[in-house]
Amino acid sequence: SRKGNSKNRSARDAADEAERLDGACPHVANPQPPNILEGMRPSEVVALIEQRITEQNRLLRRLRKEQPDRKDDLRGIRVDTHVMIGSVFSFPDPVGDMDQADYLRWRRDVIVFAKADAAQNGAEVLSIVEHLDEAHPHVHVLAVPICADGNMRMDAKRCHEGHREQDRHKDHGWSGSPSRSYKRAMRGWQDRYHAEVGAKHGQARTGPRRRRLDRAAWKAEQERLKAQKEAEVATE
Repeated sequence: SRKGNSKNRSARDAADEAERLDGACPHVANPQPPNILEGMRPSEVVALIEQRITEQNRLLRRLRKEQPDRKDDLRGIRVDTHVMIGSVFSFPDPVGDMDQADYLRWRRDVIVFAKADAAQNGAEVLSIVEHLDEAHPHVHVLAVPICADGNMRMDAKRCHEGHREQDRHKDHGWSGSPSRSYKRAMRGWQDRYHAEVGAKHGQARTGPRRRRLDRAAWKAEQERLKAQKEAEVATE
């Protein structure tokens, strides 16, 4: 959100860290400017969000006057409404040891996945940046909700599969904690990422300890993933 709270940073905080602005990334020993892979600089995303919110609130005020029976649905966008979705995709090999060709293939597939995922969930990717100043290379993707009839208030939670399922759980009065529906939806999201990106690059979905795999089974899976990766590269 624009305001942030004790649990979540503000959109500007997240954007400043992605852009490596002074004081925004104390966890990085030697911050370096990010590589802009697609779109605008993260700080420009925040400025565009402010502009869109101003325009949308103006529209919502007009619609409330024209449609007083929909006053609740047409409330203005508050400062604590979540209006940006930030994703971070990390490559498993350290910067100093990674194979450059492998990394670039992975990075390309991450970008394709992130843009398709945002579109599928009613959001628009505005900025994709790369960081090479930490132990592992990683990519930040910043997206914003698309203003539409189903999301007039630019609510980013409506563009997030976990939050949507959690809200559906509450609305239907299902038994159990709504967080179960959230976790199930996000496991599905991670499964999709693994199928479309991770597995193609020899990356396992989860580690051996969580699945209680013995050494032989884990080694067999690593060989299978390696063969899948080699097949993908050979096809290209």
